[in-house]
Amino acid sequence: MLSDDPGTELVFLYGHQCRDGMMASKLDRAVQVGLGTARGSLLSVAGLPVMVSGDGLGKVRGDVYRVNRKLLDELDEIMAEAARIVGNGNCRRKRITVIEVRYDRPPMEVWVWQWEDLEGPQELISSGDWVDRQATPWFTFIALTCLLTCTLIPGVISTAAAPSVPGFAALWVSLVILALLAPLAGLAAVYIARRRTERLSGFLMVIEVGLLLVLVLVLLQVGSLVFQMFH
Repeated sequence: MLSDDPGTELVFLYGHQCRDGMMASKLDRAVQVGLGTARGSLLSVAGLPVMVSGDGLGKVRGDVYRVNRKLLDELDEIMAEAARIVGNGNCRRKRITVIEVRYDRPPMEVWVWQWEDLEGPQELISSGDWVDRQATPWFTFIALTCLLTCTLIPGVISTAAAPSVPGFAALWVSLVILALLAPLAGLAAVYIARRRTERLSGFLMVIEVGLLLVLVLVLLQVGSLVFQMFH
């Protein structure tokens, strides 16, 4: 079944191409048609999902989207950059047949990006689902914990007794150190989570923005208190 909407095409996206991955900023302009499977093999090369045509036995799981021609060209550019990162083989957009897995629909003819002539280290994802390759999101949870923790600290600092009050100097200094370290530790966890291609990676940008905002707020509060101490 070809795209039945004039001026649009169906594309099959797998692995890290989907909404929480490299094409996330583009897919808001696409319409998800459904989930599907295609014949082929899913590999991990340089930490990225790579689909190759299989021997008829393997299957790759992914999402089918309807996109316009302009967006299709933009996705081509993203995959060209992915091919540069992979560093070997040829990535080409091809027509394949995808079987929808949830509803009783006829097979769909879609565009997909496949690799040829790959060399070097490769890891076969036997299930065909990139989620099975992604790491457990331990560092994502650590980053979220840091965010939840450090959002409380600016308020504590602003209401805590000033260091000049006897008995509170050590507590105040400890809070300042914790307030500065918590967002920095969270940002480090975000970086590691991205490197590990953890699951739930779609939340990392939100966590990162929150940590940066808290860090700026903490620096402003600490700077204001230090200024008051010496004036």
